[in-house]
Amino acid sequence: ESTLRYSAAQVNSHLQNPVAMQSEIDRILNQNQLFNSVAIADIHGKVLSIAPQSLNKLVGKVLDSPGMQEALTHTEGLAISKPYQAGTGRYLVMVSYPLRDKAGKAIGIIYGTLYLQQPNVLNTLLGEHFYQDGSYIYAVDSRGILLYHQNGLRFGESVATRSEERRVGKECLR
Repeated sequence: ESTLRYSAAQVNSHLQNPVAMQSEIDRILNQNQLFNSVAIADIHGKVLSIAPQSLNKLVGKVLDSPGMQEALTHTEGLAISKPYQAGTGRYLVMVSYPLRDKAGKAIGIIYGTLYLQQPNVLNTLLGEHFYQDGSYIYAVDSRGILLYHQNGLRFGESVATRSEERRVGKECLR
């Protein structure tokens, strides 16, 4: 939260300066490698600035993804979206923080994405958590769909009807 909160404060004073906005999101992306992409969007979901450069085609476009809708309606503090499939075909989670004008009115968001099938801090944390007894960690969404598994080929598989995995998963959450 502190990364996006700090950057939101920096960006709030530079919303009319595209170079300063780009500099800040490049800094976030490269400094700690928490996110696979970082962007700034206005209150309507229009992307104002984005990193990495390979996503520049999204600048000026209004995104209507479930993550964007969730982020724009959450105007207090950090918001973490439910996992969803973006227009790019990637499964991701969006982490956002609101931007405010001088009067305190929400005017947009700064956000980072975590691609669930590509290397990022989430994969590193879950993937490096090995046990000597052969057990492992996996992540499942509320519908029982695998979002992370050591065997990447299982991504997207439903485990909702697999009573053994569901039982073990519930025990791990306790």
